[in-house]
Amino acid sequence: RNRLLGTEAITLELLDGPFEFFEGRWGFQELGDTACKLSLQLEFTVNSALLGVAASRLFEMVTNNLVDSLGKRAQEIYG
Repeated sequence: RNRLLGTEAITLELLDGPFEFFEGRWGFQELGDTACKLSLQLEFTVNSALLGVAASRLFEMVTNNLVDSLGKRAQEIYG
């Protein structure tokens, strides 16, 4: 479930899936008329400790790629 919180954030909540708990938040902090700071925070737990370590490493890479991709796309659209 994704929820838009004005122009400041989008919250993410996984209602069903392989995680015991999964939530996230895209943050958009205005830095001026033509810029903003973009952030993505994810929190999750899984049943297996070993899977949790692997998932943490994977999600760190995925999160960085998502932030970079969104920034590039915004640059393409808005200049």
